[in-house]
Amino acid sequence: MRSAIDVVIATDAGPLFNSKALPLWSERILVALPEDHQLATKKSIYWTDLRNDHLLANLQ
Repeated sequence: MRSAIDVVIATDAGPLFNSKALPLWSERILVALPEDHQLATKKSIYWTDLRNDHLLANLQ
């Protein structure tokens, strides 16, 4: 094991590593939140809005 990172998903467009970066997607995504979540009433949510929340991703 080389302790290498296989994938990084970053919310910032700034350079992270000395490597190539590719955009994952350009479409909007859906976020499911509990009704009492502080972001539940917003019409648009940005990645940075979710920085303090746990994220579950289904990558099929």
